[in-house]
Amino acid sequence: MNAEISVLASAAMRASSVLVALLVAACGGDSDPSATTDASAGADANADAANDAGTSNLEQGLFLATADRRGPIEWIPVDDAGIHPRVTLVTGIDAALRQSVWGFSDDGTWLFYGLDNQASTSGSLWVRHLDAEPQRVDNASKPYWSGLTWTNDKLFFVGGSEVAYGVDLPATGVASTATQVSRAGKRVFSVPIAASGDYVAMHYYGFQIPIVRAVQAMNALGVDKSECCAFGYYWDLSPRWGHVSDRELMVAGADYDHRDLSIAGINDTSPTTVHNPPQHGGLSVVHGSWSHDDRFIGYTVKKTIQNFSQHLYIADVSSTPQRVEVTTVHTNNVQWRPGTNARHVAYSEYPQDGAQQRVLLGTVETNPLRVTTRPIIEYATSPIHLINYEWNADGTAILHHGGATGEYAVTFIDAAGTPTRVPLGLFFRDPDSTRWTIPYLGWSKDGRRLIVRTNTGHSIASIDVATKQVTAPIALPVEIDFAWWDRRLATP
Repeated sequence: MNAEISVLASAAMRASSVLVALLVAACGGDSDPSATTDASAGADANADAANDAGTSNLEQGLFLATADRRGPIEWIPVDDAGIHPRVTLVTGIDAALRQSVWGFSDDGTWLFYGLDNQASTSGSLWVRHLDAEPQRVDNASKPYWSGLTWTNDKLFFVGGSEVAYGVDLPATGVASTATQVSRAGKRVFSVPIAASGDYVAMHYYGFQIPIVRAVQAMNALGVDKSECCAFGYYWDLSPRWGHVSDRELMVAGADYDHRDLSIAGINDTSPTTVHNPPQHGGLSVVHGSWSHDDRFIGYTVKKTIQNFSQHLYIADVSSTPQRVEVTTVHTNNVQWRPGTNARHVAYSEYPQDGAQQRVLLGTVETNPLRVTTRPIIEYATSPIHLINYEWNADGTAILHHGGATGEYAVTFIDAAGTPTRVPLGLFFRDPDSTRWTIPYLGWSKDGRRLIVRTNTGHSIASIDVATKQVTAPIALPVEIDFAWWDRRLATP
């Protein structure tokens, strides 16, 4: 990888690491209740927070984070009227503890966060119903690195000795005691929830033993329904359930350099192979993702031992898997279009090492399976080769940055895939390249607002899909170290 790509990739990774730091801080050693807020003091300290929050007037907004991740958990509501005064969601946190926000349940009523003490490696996991008080739920079980998964009424986390626990989140606003749901004496690293919400998978691993997946029904947690898919090595540590179907995608194999792409349903005791590199081409599968209707999988395959040798494949998995090789140059950052255009897939392409990256849009056709492509994001030749991008929620627009100026832009994509680029007039670096910031971009949950990190801080803006316009960006307060969207809009 050339130096210029490394510079921007490193910056982008630092941006991601801020969010990752928020997510993994539930990691810690044995929990020490004395290291957290005293129960009675916590109730008093959080009384004002309960009054400030509630479940209304928080339909959309931004979590705020400080560089040291200490202090209260704060939130800025944002709507058509603009930025509103900050709301304190949790206060009274011991000054010795770092707070790590995971986010809200999809209905926006439960907040999930962790507290940890770096010096003593203690940690604890907390929930808060926005009409009630903060509540510790880990039961001194040491929340672990693999994180949380949840529905609107159920929370899972991996605790001490890599054991999975489940917590009920009832409408009363008082969470249940954590209950072990994974097998005794087995190490679990991932607890993803199926699209239907009716099942959860336990992915077990260990030294010199097969990695297996066991499925449990939500109404019978702690009892394995089926076991499947013994592998020696997972590349994607969080295998992916489909968006609408209860099938799971796994990139796994005997070792790092020999990985297949497989899928498995709820009752499967063996996986269906989608791509086996020796048989179907290449050396090893690198990454895979579902289309939003779960009919197709887009995945990259390493073709040679040299760098810049990953090619894009598309597989139709509606019946016996069929596959087609789409690109013959290095490809990455494959993102399926959300919304009604389920057969559109975007991807980044490098014609060669040191060449300018561009983003293309592929249209998948069937009978026979084939993919037609067109460029949708291109920049003039520049020392900056990497272009980060992200679809909004309904697939009407892409937020991206890159190029010689380091400018952010929104590219609107119509139903046929025709792009219309609208620059934001915001930059992640100074025009003379002497001062870099950490690039960051993100869409709100409704896909109508965006946030980017500029060379002076953070700015947000709104979009109008019908007119393909972007409002004048609004700068956030300069003391905000990091901010990110959460909480879905309330369903009418």
